[in-house]
Amino acid sequence: MPNSVNCSISVPDFRECDAVLADALGLTTCLKPEVALMLELYEAGNKGKSVTVSVLGLSGGIAPTTTLRYLEALQKKGAVRRVAHETDNRMTYVELTESARAAMDAALRV
Repeated sequence: MPNSVNCSISVPDFRECDAVLADALGLTTCLKPEVALMLELYEAGNKGKSVTVSVLGLSGGIAPTTTLRYLEALQKKGAVRRVAHETDNRMTYVELTESARAAMDAALRV
């Protein structure tokens, strides 16, 4: 288990800090792709929104091939799951598992 630190920050504030730092460094983001994807799914879940595989990562400027690679790794670790659309077989949603959401809640002191 990682060392415990006070990381009480909202996801929007976390993203704003990332944006400021990335801008100062001339980057799109300073976050690792897997962290950015997890935050995107966490935010969507908090807003009651569903995210499709094809849309995941686009808002953070993550290439679709990178998104798919990290999505597969996160799924193997049990952090995310894919959920088929009820009526459209072409669409698949991605969501955090309950254990991943609980871990993020604890880490962000929500």
